[in-house]
Amino acid sequence: SVNAPFGLETEWPAGTFDAQYPPGTTIPTQSKLEIVAFSPSVAYKINENASLSGGVDYYWMREVIFNGDINAGMPGSNPAADLEGDGRGVGFNLGFMVDQGRWSFGGSYHSEANIPVEGTVELPAGALPSFLTNKVNADLKLPWRLQVGVRNQATDKLAIELCKGGKGRNRYGIVCLAVYGSGSRIDTQVWHNQQQAKFQGTTRMKCHGSGIIGDG
Repeated sequence: SVNAPFGLETEWPAGTFDAQYPPGTTIPTQSKLEIVAFSPSVAYKINENASLSGGVDYYWMREVIFNGDINAGMPGSNPAADLEGDGRGVGFNLGFMVDQGRWSFGGSYHSEANIPVEGTVELPAGALPSFLTNKVNADLKLPWRLQVGVRNQATDKLAIELCKGGKGRNRYGIVCLAVYGSGSRIDTQVWHNQQQAKFQGTTRMKCHGSGIIGDG
């Protein structure tokens, strides 16, 4: 399967955090995270009612952006500090399915994964000494994910499904190490966990009929 389990973009208007950050620190203005997951897997049928599956999770971080302004102590005159990069990481997945008459039970698990990120930081002219590089290294820690569900075939035409899913940590984040200015700087961006539940019904409908439209 191919999906995007993690991703978001947030922008803050200029001056939103000026009063909260001391002069010389970086004020966030934009964060963006795009991750595509490729999860090929194989299944094994234990018996007529149960099966197991397993596979690899390959994460492609298409883009990660942390843009900000360096607080100069004067609102409206902060120089920009833009950081952009990409990376790739690997994890694994497991799944199961059990059928018992009109009832079906299933679940899937995706392991934690670490994505090494490489990128660059763009700073104001003169902020980066000539003997330093604007290369940036970072690590993105993705939490494990678990989803379980149950399905009941209430009638021949109606099925009811309930599933519950969540992530293994209260939050996940990225830590960036950049070398610029007078030395090293470590910035951390954190996204909080989300829990989700889904209840739905599916039905099969058939429609038969005929008619004639026209003038006699």
